[in-house]
Amino acid sequence: MHGVGEGLSRRPEPGLPLLDLLAKADAAQLQMLDGIGPNIAEAIVDWFAQPRNQKVLEKLKAAGVWPI
Repeated sequence: MHGVGEGLSRRPEPGLPLLDLLAKADAAQLQMLDGIGPNIAEAIVDWFAQPRNQKVLEKLKAAGVWPI
């Protein structure tokens, strides 16, 4: 995702399914994370809302490839 910095790219806790949490979060929830402002929060929400991106994530899960 373009604009997501090093801080967000690391898991907040071991074992926490970050992609699942990001996919379900709204912009207000995302802004509560360190390093996430309104523009990045909206970009994340928009990315997960795109049907094309949802299909890619579904295919990765089905193939057993779930990066984090």
